[in-house]
Order: sequence, then C-alpha cells, then structure tokens
Amino acid sequence: MFDTIHSTVRAFEQLRSEPWNKLGNTLLVGEGNLSFARSLINMPSAGLTRVMATVFEPASKLSEETIENAHMDKMLWRAYSI
Repeated sequence: MFDTIHSTVRAFEQLRSEPWNKLGNTLLVGEGNLSFARSLINMPSAGLTRVMATVFEPASKLSEETIENAHMDKMLWRAYSI
C-alpha cells in the first residue's frame, strides 16, 4: 500500500499539479496506516512545517505497518486514547 501511495504522490509531483506542494502545517485525520503521512514527510517539495496525522484505531489495535510508519526518524509518535 505504501508503494501505491508513494507512486501517486510522485505522479502528482511529476505533473507539477501543486496539490502536494508547500503544504505548511498539515492535519491528516483518520489516515489509516500512516503511509500517506510518511510519503508526504519524505517528499521535500511538500514543504511541510508540521504534520499531525491521526488514526481511528486505539493504540492497542494498531497494525505492525502502522506502528512502523509512525516510528520514522522524522516523526514523533504518541498514542492518545479518546
């Protein structure tokens, strides 16, 4: 799944379609397994200053892939239950 989202982001970048450029502060709500957040963070042209990405699942039910995506070097992971 990460490869698909990464490819989509790259395609937009190649088309110079501006939706993923100069985003600044960004909030991603219900982002699934955090792979889209990971793609954006790894794309310098996104111009992110801060990113907050949320998932709907409680921390105890997160998949291994989600936890791996959340523990990137550039990403601070915190689990909050509501």
